Amino acid sequence: MFFSAVQAYPDNVIFHYFQNGWKTVSYRDFSNAVISTASFLLNSGLKKGDRAAIISGNGKEWCTAYFAIIMAGGIAVPIDSQLGPDETRNLLEDSGSKTVFHSQKTLENIKAYADSLPAPVLLINFDSPEYTSVAGTAPLDDFPENDPEETASIIYTSGTTGKPKGVMLTHKNFCSDALAVIEAGIVTHNDNILAVLPLHHTYAFMCSFLVPAFLGASITYPRSMKGPDLMSAMRDRDVNILIGVPQLLDIIRNGIQDRMKGLPGPVSYLLTKVHGISGFLRERFDINIGRIVFRSVHSAMGKGFRFFTSGGARLDPMIFKDLEAFGFTVLEGYGLTETSPVVTFNPVSKRKPGSAGKPFSSVEIRIHNPSAAGEGEIEIKGPMVMKGYYKNESATAEVIKDGWFMSGDLGVIDKDGYLFITGRLKEVIVLSSGKNIYPEDVEKLYLA
Repeated sequence: MFFSAVQAYPDNVIFHYFQNGWKTVSYRDFSNAVISTASFLLNSGLKKGDRAAIISGNGKEWCTAYFAIIMAGGIAVPIDSQLGPDETRNLLEDSGSKTVFHSQKTLENIKAYADSLPAPVLLINFDSPEYTSVAGTAPLDDFPENDPEETASIIYTSGTTGKPKGVMLTHKNFCSDALAVIEAGIVTHNDNILAVLPLHHTYAFMCSFLVPAFLGASITYPRSMKGPDLMSAMRDRDVNILIGVPQLLDIIRNGIQDRMKGLPGPVSYLLTKVHGISGFLRERFDINIGRIVFRSVHSAMGKGFRFFTSGGARLDPMIFKDLEAFGFTVLEGYGLTETSPVVTFNPVSKRKPGSAGKPFSSVEIRIHNPSAAGEGEIEIKGPMVMKGYYKNESATAEVIKDGWFMSGDLGVIDKDGYLFITGRLKEVIVLSSGKNIYPEDVEKLYLA
């Protein structure tokens, strides 16, 4: 799917990134780096089905490593670069990774694991001078075949201090989910997506890497996560989509409101009233006067900006309504790591505040044992449901029954087919950043 995009749009920019000024990478150049890195891995002894970890911040190197591992027949293991050495070692040991792509920042966290093994671990440092030779390896003519049902990635959702739980996602899982997003017509090859969420998170991986890479679209990495750098990246690079989480959208909403409150009293009062009228017209009649009234806010983000997405956790309906009243469009979706992840999305033409949207055409969703109010556990069926948990058949059997994945989330489906998330059955705390916190892990830390 990626090489189809390369063939169709070889000169399109896939990456915008800041390094002593803005720089770009074309699809042709990126695909050459992927092929060379895959060749290096095969020359270095990587075998079909070997696990290779990526422990680094976002960037073109992360993406090159991921596609190279897949192309060489390996299984990619993305790991949170902010984990400590003990947690990192735990996940590396469980996955059995013998190859690790990393940055200079994460090198110390990997050393304890690498030094403990009798056989050498291949460490590839993105920040070392030697890395240029990795991405410049002479390309091989032959690469292993990947079957759609084979595991492409093991993604850990818990177990940083206890027994890890690695989600096995296949090539078919990822590709079917990417196709569902593409067929929904949300993104096109003309779009430029701001990538701010960490790529080890499946939501960010799918929406700010795989989907644009399959379409021939562009991905922009900001200079930093500071507000001014995000805004300048959006303006300077003509970004028109921001893949976000509730926490980020809340920060943007609050920033706009604080600017309004800082204006002279009468102006601030008038704009607050206009914001209310704009919200009413947008919600009731889908008339968008906010884009005109709050033109200066839109100019700060770039004139071509199209929409925000929100996922990873439930979005407060008031954040949705406030941003839409300012003239922005917010598309909220729902999914889990175990579902690759996106299974529902609000249609651009008909969004519902507080709703996670409608299922994609390839997805079946039902409510298990609903109450009188229609609430029950959300069950999901489709080609994006995981293969299972790595080396954990009992945990897999608990959540997949007759092909249905039991999400552990509570929800209701309204008469129009929109899904609303109402709570959690499982003991997990989902932060507004989308990060999952498992109480059992926290308890073990406190007990220690």
